[in-house]
Amino acid sequence: DIHSFPVYHRVSFIQVDTLSPVGLNSTTNRFLIRTAAPLPPKQTITIRPPPGFVFGGMENEQCIDVDPMIIKRQFDQEFNMKALIAGVTRLPEWMVCRVLKGQNAVVLTNEEPLLGGRPLIN
Repeated sequence: DIHSFPVYHRVSFIQVDTLSPVGLNSTTNRFLIRTAAPLPPKQTITIRPPPGFVFGGMENEQCIDVDPMIIKRQFDQEFNMKALIAGVTRLPEWMVCRVLKGQNAVVLTNEEPLLGGRPLIN
């Protein structure tokens, strides 16, 4: 038996910025994502890079270990890389970002409970 599952196209726009566009040094990446529909509780968005790109992440599978506003300031002010889409905000507290090094993927998960949980609004 082959078990199947639905694959949903959840993202309508994605922009990736980096602080170091060349070389093999580690760098900070910023992902700007516009969802095509609300992301229900316990659902995920998985980002897989092209060949040759490796997601590093932090300890405990964390995506970042500093305030997201510091990273935003680095991109917007220090490197003059303003977001191309309007209304960019940080992830709400019920969204969790993890770097799965074994799979070389970044996974955004809505951690709200199935019953009565909040969706990530598009």
